[in-house]
Amino acid sequence: MSELNIALAGVTTIILFLFGLESFSKEIQRISGERFRQFLGDATKVPVVGVIIGAVVTSVIQSSSATSVITMGLVNAGVISFKNSLGIIFGANIGTTITAQLVAFQLTNFAPYIIILGFIVSISKTRWSFIGKTIFYFGFVFFSLNLISQAVAPLQHDPRLLTFLSSPQNMFTALMMGALFTVLVQSSSVTTGIAVIFTQSGILSLDNAIPIIIGANIGTTVTAMLAIINMDISARRTAISHLIFNVSGVIIFLPVIPYMSLWFTGMEPAVALATVHLIFNLVTTLIFTIIITPYSNFIRKLFPSADSGDLPSFDFPKLKEGYDFKEIDYFLESSFNELFSLMQENYNLATLSIESNYRHIYEKVIKRVQYVEQTQKNFSRFFSKVINQIDEKEESQKIIIYINEYEYL
Repeated sequence: MSELNIALAGVTTIILFLFGLESFSKEIQRISGERFRQFLGDATKVPVVGVIIGAVVTSVIQSSSATSVITMGLVNAGVISFKNSLGIIFGANIGTTITAQLVAFQLTNFAPYIIILGFIVSISKTRWSFIGKTIFYFGFVFFSLNLISQAVAPLQHDPRLLTFLSSPQNMFTALMMGALFTVLVQSSSVTTGIAVIFTQSGILSLDNAIPIIIGANIGTTVTAMLAIINMDISARRTAISHLIFNVSGVIIFLPVIPYMSLWFTGMEPAVALATVHLIFNLVTTLIFTIIITPYSNFIRKLFPSADSGDLPSFDFPKLKEGYDFKEIDYFLESSFNELFSLMQENYNLATLSIESNYRHIYEKVIKRVQYVEQTQKNFSRFFSKVINQIDEKEESQKIIIYINEYEYL
């Protein structure tokens, strides 16, 4: 096979891999819809929970870039605060390691069966048919990786390439290669998947593969940086935090990168590479989760804004048996005053936007409208739960008054 044919086959299979990843991610988001957004928006006030959500979501949709962009959209809409978004961003990096782990442990061999299963489910007349495409594209992602492995198989016999890829390279060059390739394909999962495949095939040495997959963490932030062009200061802070977080992780590991391959002597190279990828992201995430409060304060000071940039966040009381109605009463009364002030600001901004026709003010109004819509849904759910819990007449009457007041707002 000529070098041109090998190159064409390699590029084609990489394109198929990219198509599979993007289609799989879109299918997951399609079948989850508003619940998916709400899931990301809930339970992020505890950083560890945010990390877990980010890791799980990214491992499911197979794209940390998608998770980051979705999170920034939620911040931009005021669904979650800038600080609460950081846990999701940190966890997204852990989620990306699932691709390397699955490839290293030969999941690609089962890809044809997953594709067939997905096809059968999608054409079946059952209530599960809606997930058929999701299963199909999941298998397609790893099937395309198998195709990449087959396409580059002839390179195993090319002495020039083997000498270049297996000989020790400059660490900074390899880091840059990983970052640039990730920018080019817009997915760190592609970079890590191909690196594991090449290592598995004996084309790429472990010493060279490690800095490449670590460098991919820098390249993956580009998608988020491009997405913030038309977003407000809070979403921009989230994107900048993602960039600084990933770059800092690389800097932290710089002293040990040349020696990491020695930690796994005797282990299969592909498995060792996937393990290094996991350790790197786990350690980096742990460090930044511990310092999440000072880190968020640092970002705020680094990128200040004329206003706070953060819309109010409402801490809804937990409704369990033996609940305290006084707590609910206090929450609704204080929240109403806060929401009333917000609505006054919204009205003034909307009026100013109409009178001045300034795009910046218009965009701020749109963000606040989106925030109010989401807040209305949250309070509606809360009132439904309260009504199902209370049984005292006076409490019921008071809740009805609150519902009417909030509906008016």
